[in-house]
Amino acid sequence: MAVASRQGWSAAKMHFYLSDKLKGKKALLLDSDIVFTGRVLDRLIPLSMVNDVIVSPEYYKGNEGEWLKKQYYDIDIVQKIHPDFKLPGYYFNCGQLIARSELFTSEEVKGVFDEKEFPFWLNRGDFPLVDQAVLNYLLPYKEQKKEIKIARDVYYIWIDTDTAKEMDLNGVIEGKKYPYMLHWAGKDRIPYIYGMIRSDILVYFQKLYFQKIPYGKLKRFFPLVQSGMDYFIRSYYRQLRKKYRKVRSKKNKQK
Repeated sequence: MAVASRQGWSAAKMHFYLSDKLKGKKALLLDSDIVFTGRVLDRLIPLSMVNDVIVSPEYYKGNEGEWLKKQYYDIDIVQKIHPDFKLPGYYFNCGQLIARSELFTSEEVKGVFDEKEFPFWLNRGDFPLVDQAVLNYLLPYKEQKKEIKIARDVYYIWIDTDTAKEMDLNGVIEGKKYPYMLHWAGKDRIPYIYGMIRSDILVYFQKLYFQKIPYGKLKRFFPLVQSGMDYFIRSYYRQLRKKYRKVRSKKNKQK
């Protein structure tokens, strides 16, 4: 099995948080479906100097209840592990974090993460969203005990929001209007990027990348043709299947 395939779902990040090899040095940890829409690091780097973690907070007004259980964790289960844990009042997507190594110990994630045994994650029944669940209770809990310092700065934008949909491409290219990270979390990610939400932004960065490497235009062109053919064939097939089901449903109603 390839080394990359043995990292487990978000486990590579957990190995960094637990590592003592970097002696507490900080890093920006990113999912691969993120682009920078502006000079966001100009704002975040100074914060990283005086904090252990920087999160992009999301606030949920009202009774968290089932929403919290579905998106992050079950508060009843967390309080069985840590009876003095209190809801922090904010939550965060773990796809983009600035954090230091040696952020927590193996003992603190005992029962949910085993750094020595693949696939590493334990108790997926109680914590199905792995690091998203664990970090959203563990880091605020350590902050409550004054063991770490967490800075909150809204630097992440989810792709399926009005803010993302209304972004002006020229403003993204200019780099000053939108100092954020744009994340395609949970949305369709396909090889044919012209078929994705805000494909104009993705295409701009893809072209920019291939301009920097030898024979870049050719290296971009051939995979694009192949993925495009696959995309249109699949789209045509889905349309035919949809029409077939519609006709079949109509016939069944007439019987």
